[in-house]
Amino acid sequence: MHHADLPTPTATLSEEWSITDEWQLMMWLIAVPAFYYKMRIALGVASDDDRKKLDRHETAIGAHVEFGHKVINFSKLPAEEHMRALQEIADSGFRTAKFLKGARTLREAELMSNRWYARPVLFVADIDRSVDFYVKQLGFTQAWRYEEERKTWVAQVDRQGCELILSSQWPDKVGKGLMFISLDVGVLDALRAELEGRGVDVKDGQWGYRLMVIADPDGNELYFPYPKSLATSPLITSNAEQPR
Repeated sequence: MHHADLPTPTATLSEEWSITDEWQLMMWLIAVPAFYYKMRIALGVASDDDRKKLDRHETAIGAHVEFGHKVINFSKLPAEEHMRALQEIADSGFRTAKFLKGARTLREAELMSNRWYARPVLFVADIDRSVDFYVKQLGFTQAWRYEEERKTWVAQVDRQGCELILSSQWPDKVGKGLMFISLDVGVLDALRAELEGRGVDVKDGQWGYRLMVIADPDGNELYFPYPKSLATSPLITSNAEQPR
């Protein structure tokens, strides 16, 4: 622990890590290499590749500053604008990463990837209860959360590339979510054994083929399909055997 992390000269424990600390850490990770390439240029030993990398890092620093402004402004927005603002924050963060990978302009950063990046939003009644379920029962990790007036409104949980946003902002939408997650059958079998070992209520379902079905505390469902050759019924049914 560095003394700069302590709130007072006599303190022995640092304050709770915040999103500001995360932002500063990322800035250091971008700025230190930029300083290194500037030093090589100043000493006359820089290669063309060094100069290109400096350009990338300096552009990324500007994008990261923009990202910070969006994060700071988030708490000032009305609740109905939060989802839009969260997407803008995510987009800004991705632009920073793309500049580091070699994008030279904002337009190029926006066009570098031909893959669609998607995250479903599952509406829940209690964020803390839902995060606890996804983390402790399903093996996810909490990526971030948004709190206002000591109440958590939105959080994201991740597991091996599966990213779920949990929101308590629209009570009328709670428990109506459904998401398909596809895994190789061997991985799916191992996951089932893992979840059952944790006491998760794992059920079988049908969607023209066999499914492993998991419902969260609010009734949002995760469907894990088995190969179609294992289908036992052409019917589409959920946990409760209700047509969907």
